Amino acid sequence: LHYENVHDRLKSEGCVHFMTKNVVVLQSKVLQYCKRADYTQLIERMNATGLCLDEIYIHDGSYWHVHEELSSQFPGSRSAKLQEVQENTYTEDGEISRRAVGNAQIGLQSTYSLKHGCMVHMGITSATANERDAVIETVKAKVLHLFDAGYLNFKLFGQIDEAGGYFLTKLRGNAAGKIVSCRIGKEDVSEQFAGLKLSDAMVRNYRKHELMDMVVSFGGKEYRVIRIYSEKDKKVQCLITNIMLPAFTGSIIKTLYRLRWQVELSFKHLKSGSNLRGICTRNTNIIYVLLLASILVDLLKILVTSIMTESYGIKASVYRISVHTKEWFAEFLRLLMNGDGSGVLELIRKLSRAKGVFEKVRQSKSKHEALKTSDSVIQFILRNLTPTGEAKVFKCA
Repeated sequence: LHYENVHDRLKSEGCVHFMTKNVVVLQSKVLQYCKRADYTQLIERMNATGLCLDEIYIHDGSYWHVHEELSSQFPGSRSAKLQEVQENTYTEDGEISRRAVGNAQIGLQSTYSLKHGCMVHMGITSATANERDAVIETVKAKVLHLFDAGYLNFKLFGQIDEAGGYFLTKLRGNAAGKIVSCRIGKEDVSEQFAGLKLSDAMVRNYRKHELMDMVVSFGGKEYRVIRIYSEKDKKVQCLITNIMLPAFTGSIIKTLYRLRWQVELSFKHLKSGSNLRGICTRNTNIIYVLLLASILVDLLKILVTSIMTESYGIKASVYRISVHTKEWFAEFLRLLMNGDGSGVLELIRKLSRAKGVFEKVRQSKSKHEALKTSDSVIQFILRNLTPTGEAKVFKCA
């Protein structure tokens, strides 16, 4: 998007409202027509196993620097000021001269729908704003929320509980809580651990390479905590959830959390393929308009990806479609603006023939075995999550 020729128009409030309206309209089309068959199947299986679920939302934030003069409106996340090099300027000691600049950062607090493969909510905040507020706006019944430890808040957990939803996130290492019951595999070890704090060294080190499945009391409220060992970080970590059904074993909970990575991939194609990046301007309206333009472009590409997948049976990749924009997007927009629906569909059909360019890259066998792909994660859960008749409350003891 080249904005120089229409710079003054981008400054107007009317342009911001116009772009916002278009994003809302296009997003509604994506939510109406785009449903990923693999995640729909996963949600249906989870329902059949007793978990009342319609959606899986993943929450995360992305941050980028904007003009230093916006630091009071969008304060950066770091307390230290940025240092800017002054070209061809030196101090009395002969050192390169630097000056402190305002640290201005915009935060994009985003909620990604696994079922529809797109962002369903995006809040524009400062980098220092409370990211949990964005989650609260999306809390409703029959939704599973996945987020990282940065969102950890027991008040938020209570709100999700009360709304009839579910959550799964990482616990911080210093999390307080008393163990009620505990299992390692089929072995009940509650007698050894009941009453201990979650932060106790014994809890963290006892057979640490094995998965530990616990019920833990936090201020009188009981949640399920899964202790896992991270081969990557070489340390013990804990997941917390209100999914108490016994059919959801610790291994399934652990694997389910891997789906959180899908929001990172969404940010990847937004930034690499739809230019969702910072811009050096003092005018916030220009920032908003260009941000909304990036989201519009991304939503169009998601629609194209969905049509290629559903109509032509290829595993199209939003990322690869995004980064190969030069081959087709200008013609696509021309046809779209002329209202040539048949021409749009013909263009998508031609793109489908070049499936080697736009298909998802095949992952190695080792990645599938290590559950590092979305397909392998889904298949693992489907294989191990056996539908049961009556939902029973999980209890280790």
